[in-house]
Amino acid sequence: MLFFLDNLLISQESVSLQCVFHSIRFKVNKGWSKALLLFLCLYASSLFDINQQNSLFFNHQILLANLKS
Repeated sequence: MLFFLDNLLISQESVSLQCVFHSIRFKVNKGWSKALLLFLCLYASSLFDINQQNSLFFNHQILLANLKS
């Protein structure tokens, strides 16, 4: 099978850097918002865990200790 360079032709359309960076920023922000939502859900569930024997303040202190380590 022969390989032709014509198959590798890339469109010569120019794209502004502003458009490229906007696209990258949108994708990063979209991923960050999902990560932040996941963190907040875990944080809220640890604060309101009724299986713990102590108060919400105690749960908050445990979470802070885990984040520092």
